[in-house]
Amino acid sequence: MPTATVNEALLRWGNWIIQYDLGATALTTSFGSNSRHYRQVVTILQNAGFTHIQHSVFRHRRRCSLQYAIDVVGQIRQLPWARGTSPNEAPHIRSIRLSIQAMQYMDLTNYARGGRLPNIPVF
Repeated sequence: MPTATVNEALLRWGNWIIQYDLGATALTTSFGSNSRHYRQVVTILQNAGFTHIQHSVFRHRRRCSLQYAIDVVGQIRQLPWARGTSPNEAPHIRSIRLSIQAMQYMDLTNYARGGRLPNIPVF
């Protein structure tokens, strides 16, 4: 059975879904004092062509490549508060996942916090 190269996998097109969790404080009904941080993430996703489908879940409107979806998470990664681990419940990226339809997801939490890009699973 042939396997895809990394470049072939990164060029995979589909209705990619990004779901995230900004941590306990940001998950209140009004997002409390962290509403600005929530809006920063939402703005990045919407400007990149993702549309809100559920609370903290966005799907690309028209389809995009896996590389494009990872690059969008890279923009979130550059937010100054994203790398924290929040001992005092300050906003941080608790988790961020990339998936396509009902298939295996790609956990990009560590990448968003400044770590390396994980291995690309077989989708």
